[in-house]
Amino acid sequence: MAKVNTRVYTMRRVYGVWISGFKAKEKLAQYIESCSIRHRKCEIECVMGMYSWMGRIAEGDPSLAKVSKKYILSEDIEYSEQEILQSRLLYLEIRGVDSKGDTGPDDGNSYDYSFACESCLSGAILIPPFRLLNRDLPKKYSVAETNMGELLVSSIVANDLEIFTEKDNWLVRVEDFNNGSCLPWKLVQPSAILPKMNSKTKGFTQLTNRKNPSSACTICMRDSYGTTLGTAFEPVFSMNEVASSCVSWIALGQDVPDAACSQELVGPGMRPDISAKRRVAQPLIFVSQRVARVLRKHANEWIRLTPVKFVN
Repeated sequence: MAKVNTRVYTMRRVYGVWISGFKAKEKLAQYIESCSIRHRKCEIECVMGMYSWMGRIAEGDPSLAKVSKKYILSEDIEYSEQEILQSRLLYLEIRGVDSKGDTGPDDGNSYDYSFACESCLSGAILIPPFRLLNRDLPKKYSVAETNMGELLVSSIVANDLEIFTEKDNWLVRVEDFNNGSCLPWKLVQPSAILPKMNSKTKGFTQLTNRKNPSSACTICMRDSYGTTLGTAFEPVFSMNEVASSCVSWIALGQDVPDAACSQELVGPGMRPDISAKRRVAQPLIFVSQRVARVLRKHANEWIRLTPVKFVN
């Protein structure tokens, strides 16, 4: 097994700030000035007679300490190029490119429920092909995310990724729901499943409030995960547990799979008390460094890669 990387990360935390609720533009300008906020790229906006300013302030900027916490809405992390390139496993997120329409069991797709939860059906596995309407796909991009959270790559990207699918064919054919014709896209559906994230993971929680119908299934407790509002997502795994769950990859000389799913599922599973339309809770997708290189080559502007940290 490869040695665990104990290098200290030098990422930069950046906070999303929305200073709002001012009836007078001058008062807002004075507050911004009192906080010593510099490099204002965004101008003051007025909506329904209320003035606001939205921007980003990096950790270490003296103005951050002067801004009231009620105006700090989000936390993000900007990783250096070196950190991304040195990470063996990366969380893949597609930003700003969505397909339209629904893609669940009520929308033409079939699933194998053999190993799914009897209550929420978490763990249902898609039976290829993946079907959706051609008109719902973006026309100018090489990656996309569906309304349900599935990740898609264009055929151009898929062609470069085929070399990494010999052990696990994690790129699934996509067809038009109307006529069954093959579309120039592939669904990313890895069969490798990572162990549960380590307790040191930050910014990722499970909704367990029983008064909320979207809370976690009481049978499997696998669904209803999501990012924590206002906290950056920092995934952490045990390297020993990853090795145990991905023994077939270790045998091939790889310490991590080229593509893998999280054990935790985002959003609620298929429960009739939540929605009349059934949905399949989706996992997070993690990719190896060599898969990440292909994705960055074709769609660097539309993806975000978050380095995974490992502990013993």
